[in-house]
Formats: sequence, C-alpha cells, structure tokens
Amino acid sequence: MNLHLGMTILALVLGTPACGTKGPTPGGSSRPHRFSVDSSGGPIGAAPSAAYGGAAHAPAITVAKSEATDESESGTRLAKASPQVASATSPTSADEKLVVNGSVSLVAEDVPRVTRDLRAQAAARRGSLVSEVISGAEQGIQAAVRVRLPPPEVTPFLDWLATQGRIESRRLEATDVSREYFDQALAIKNLELTMGRLQQLVSRPGAELKEVLEIERELTRVRGELERLKGQHRFLQDQVARATLSISITTRAGAIVPLPPLPEQKFVLVASGSLLWFVDESDREQLRPGGGVSVMFSRVFALHMDIFPGRAGNARSFLFSAAGATYSDFLGGGRRRFFNPYLGLRLAAGAINDRSAFGAGAEVGVELYRHRLFLVDLSGRVLGLWYDKEDTEPPGARASDIAIQGVLGIGAPF
Repeated sequence: MNLHLGMTILALVLGTPACGTKGPTPGGSSRPHRFSVDSSGGPIGAAPSAAYGGAAHAPAITVAKSEATDESESGTRLAKASPQVASATSPTSADEKLVVNGSVSLVAEDVPRVTRDLRAQAAARRGSLVSEVISGAEQGIQAAVRVRLPPPEVTPFLDWLATQGRIESRRLEATDVSREYFDQALAIKNLELTMGRLQQLVSRPGAELKEVLEIERELTRVRGELERLKGQHRFLQDQVARATLSISITTRAGAIVPLPPLPEQKFVLVASGSLLWFVDESDREQLRPGGGVSVMFSRVFALHMDIFPGRAGNARSFLFSAAGATYSDFLGGGRRRFFNPYLGLRLAAGAINDRSAFGAGAEVGVELYRHRLFLVDLSGRVLGLWYDKEDTEPPGARASDIAIQGVLGIGAPF
C-alpha cells in the first residue's frame, strides 16, 4: 500500500512543470526577445519648437534578441516587430505579452506647473503617479516623476509631454515576456490539478494515518509553490497591463520661475490668563484672577480686553486697553527665537466693581518663544486707575487705585 501511494504521489509531482520549464510557448515564440527605442536631441516624432531651436532627429531603432537565430527568421521577426518598436506601445496580439518601460528627460520653463499638469494628464489617461520628488529652489527646481499608464496611452502622453518643453532624451523599451507568462499559467494550472488529486487521496475512506500525514506534507509543499507562482504571475500581469515611465524635469537655464507668494501676517491673536492685584486692599477682594484676548497688529500697537469674574461679593470687572511697545536693539531687537524683551505704555478704560474707571500705565515683558506660527509672551503691568467722580459715593469711596497685573499669553498669527 505504501509503495503504491508513494508511486502515485511521485507521478503527480513529476507531471507538474516548474516555473522556469523550457518548452514551446502556446501560440507564441519560444525565444524571448526585447525591442527598444532610444532617441535624443529634440521632441520625439517632430521637429523641435522654434522657441528652443535645433534640428529634428529621427529616433534610432535597435532590436536585440536573447538567442541567435538564422538570417531568415531574424528578418521575419524584425519585420513583425518594427511597427511595435516605432511606438513600443501598439496593441499586440492576444498571444504576445510585452512589458513596456521608458525614461524621458525634459527641460521646461516652469517645473512646478508642468508637474501639476503631468499629474492631471496621467489621471485623465487612466494612469497613476507612483512617485514624485521636487527639489531645489527658485532657478534650480528639479522634479523626478514616475507614472504608470496603459500601453496604448504612452505615445499620446509623450506627444503631450513634448509640448511642455524641450525633450533632451527619450528611451522606450518593450520586453517580450510571452514565454515566461504562459509557462507560469501552465505551471499554475498543473499545480491546481495536483492539489485536487492530492485532496482526493487524503479524503479516501479507510486511509491509514501514516499515508494521510505524507499526503498532507505534499499538499503543504504544493500549496506553497502554487501561491508563490500566483504571486509572480499577478506581478507579471500588472507589468504587462501598465507601462512604467520615469520622467526627469529640469528648469531651462535663464528661465524666470514665478514663486508662490509668502503668507502675509495681518495680526497675532493672543489668548491670555492674568492676575490683577490692588495695592490697597480696602473693603474689596485684593487679588482678582481673570483672562482676556489681545489683537496685536505689531509690537508697536495692540488692543487688549481683560475680564475678571465676580468674586467674594465683588462685581465682575473688565478693562479695555490700547498699548504700544518697543524691543531693545541691544537685546536682539525682537529677532531672536527665545527671550525678546520689550517695554511699553498703555491706556485703559473699563469698570472695576461697578465703578467706571480710566487708567494709564507701563509694562515690561518678554517673548519667551517666538516663531513664524507661534508666540508665548509673559508681561507685567503697573496701572494707575481713576474712578468717575459720580461713582465715588458713598462718602469715603476711593477716587483712584494702583494695580499690578501679571499676564501669560499664547498667540497665533492670522
């Protein structure tokens, strides 16, 4: 029984061709070959634009075969391949599988614009952009782009690309992978048949445990080989279905490239928390916490609003103020990333404990951190407050105050 089972499995295995089995390809050549087109010096298939000058150059065509053939067969294959080499993307017969690759070097006036248009063209032609790298600045911008397109769309795409600048070089190569493609398909079919037969053997009634284990091991091996071949075949199908083009775009020497305008800061919006401390406690809460918001058009001019919630019988208070400050030229002039000190003056008006007030004072502060997109500010203020005479009743109410305020703010530009 064991001998009979071993002979059966051996016959199944020997009947399965490997991925690289050599033999005649169904409906195709048994010798893989490769066609390539290489041209340089100007736009492809047409004379260069008058804007760039130069004479037209016809593409040089080379045909390379992987194995030597007799003269008559070579002539026949070349005659058959010539129309395909001219475009490297012409529709092929059902039995011929070509992998198309190419590279183009383009010189253009506006590299960012051409790159954007290239992305849109690829999408419109049912292709995709798989990589894009733009480097350099101002006059030295360069782009390296790789796109994948259906083979029939390659030639129209290159014709459009030639209208965007001067093509320095172009290379197209179509590699015939028919033999490998059909060998893989045949090997997959045979392995699937082998899998079916092994599954029938393992499911036989009355099979011994030793036989079942041997068949399971063989099933595992065949299944792994089948999955590997299917993965390779899917990859090859994708390479056949879509051509790959590598495109290099450089800026023409002397071209003036318009740079995108930098964002202009209108103002900095600062949210803050503060503590207001009255020097004279009197009959009120001496320390008042609060918060506020500031609109800083520049360090020279800013508008502030501070609100202090009611606390321990004291009414809610608020102050509106306008302030101006200046940096010290001896301490960085406001150009440092960290610790920019400044001095300023301010005028204020508002209501303190339901009493109208007018104030003036000075402040000293430091920008703890300053960035184009971020600001952290710490300041201390001394304010003199004068109350409306009509609000000093009952008799004995204070007509003025001195207050010290500490403020921590975080801002963002707009």
